[in-house]
Amino acid sequence: MRLAPLMMILPLVMPLSARAEGGLPPRLMQVIKADSAAYLQDVAALIASAGSGDAITSDQLAVSIALKRAKARVAVVAPLMAADLNGDGAVTREEMLGAAQALKAEARVRLDRDFGAADADGDGLVTAAEIASRAEEAALSAYGPARLAEVKVLMGFDADADGRVTLDEVRSGVQALVS
Repeated sequence: MRLAPLMMILPLVMPLSARAEGGLPPRLMQVIKADSAAYLQDVAALIASAGSGDAITSDQLAVSIALKRAKARVAVVAPLMAADLNGDGAVTREEMLGAAQALKAEARVRLDRDFGAADADGDGLVTAAEIASRAEEAALSAYGPARLAEVKVLMGFDADADGRVTLDEVRSGVQALVS
């Protein structure tokens, strides 16, 4: 197994302080060493869902990341926009309370929490700009720089440098790391 491609991309995807044993982010190395079979299952699922055939490219990986971030934004935006009872693109506390009445207790608590988190200036009105800002925070929280670096490192397992990573290449690389 050639780890050269992995080592070549590491400077591009993570700061020097994040590098660890084998050139992998520390958390990722811990995950691989703790349960390499689970890591390989996750990679197989990623390749199956975002790749084509038996491999994944960096472009497909980028689309997968963008979709995960988009889903995190939707999870924040959808409940707030559902509370926009007059359709003006902003949610007042009164609208939020009115919409909350139709929800179960757990969903009411979540809506109140999301409203409070989105109301950055505390004026009781969540504007479209505040919703967008909160949505981006959620996207980065769900898939932030550390997780992004871990996923991008996956392309370093491209042993034959064809721009595609197969599960067999990852399996060989993981085996070399844990043995």
